[in-house]
Amino acid sequence: MVCYLIPYFNCYDDLILTLLSLKDDSADVVIVDDGSSVSLSSQLDVNQFGMKIHVLELEKNRGIETALNRGLQFIYQQGYRYIARIDCGDLSMPGRIAAQVAAMEADEEIVLCGGWADYVNEEYEFLFTNKVPTDDSSLRKQMFLNNMFIHPAVMIRADAIKQIGGYPTNRKAAEDYAVFFKLMQLGKVKNLPQSLIRYVVSSASISSQKRNEQVKNRIMVIWDNRACSLHFAYGLMRSCLLLAFPRTVTMKLRSLLR
Repeated sequence: MVCYLIPYFNCYDDLILTLLSLKDDSADVVIVDDGSSVSLSSQLDVNQFGMKIHVLELEKNRGIETALNRGLQFIYQQGYRYIARIDCGDLSMPGRIAAQVAAMEADEEIVLCGGWADYVNEEYEFLFTNKVPTDDSSLRKQMFLNNMFIHPAVMIRADAIKQIGGYPTNRKAAEDYAVFFKLMQLGKVKNLPQSLIRYVVSSASISSQKRNEQVKNRIMVIWDNRACSLHFAYGLMRSCLLLAFPRTVTMKLRSLLR
């Protein structure tokens, strides 16, 4: 019924930490190797984790959007109902899958269910808990201000993301922001008021290495979903101002304000 979708590129040790955190989740795992220098299938013993793990491989590095879409194609073929995202290095909290499935089974109109996350540094030392809004109405308004879903903590209905064509490839580094806006057009969304993952704030992450590209494409996503509202106008202005500040500054401010 449920599978994790994990994009992978040259981060074997981080992947192992993540897989170890999934052992009690009663979910299968689909990993897409995005053209790593050493193929994942030549390193990973999928039998050591006690869960079903599928490894897909791209011949060359194509980017996270293409890797995720390759994984989605496989997931559709296998008939999974729910897709849980997580990234290499991030850790799933006990009970995550059960909590998200229960929420989505209780309301068939929910197409996207995320939750809070404990942000940690690269030594897994606690920084702060990102307590994103939880109810559908608040999420729809505040999505213009920032991405209100923590991508590695979301669960998505497979039929819903298939209906919208998967992740867009023209909004690089902001593919999650774009896909969440599209999912909101199909049904209800929510975040659970509990930490579902430990999220690593890494200097090697897309949000750090491709920050300017991410912010620019985020501006385009906001414009793609333009509306006659103060939230849209303020969100567009706010994202433009973010181009002037590095991620280290914004993360520090978020930590201090919590």
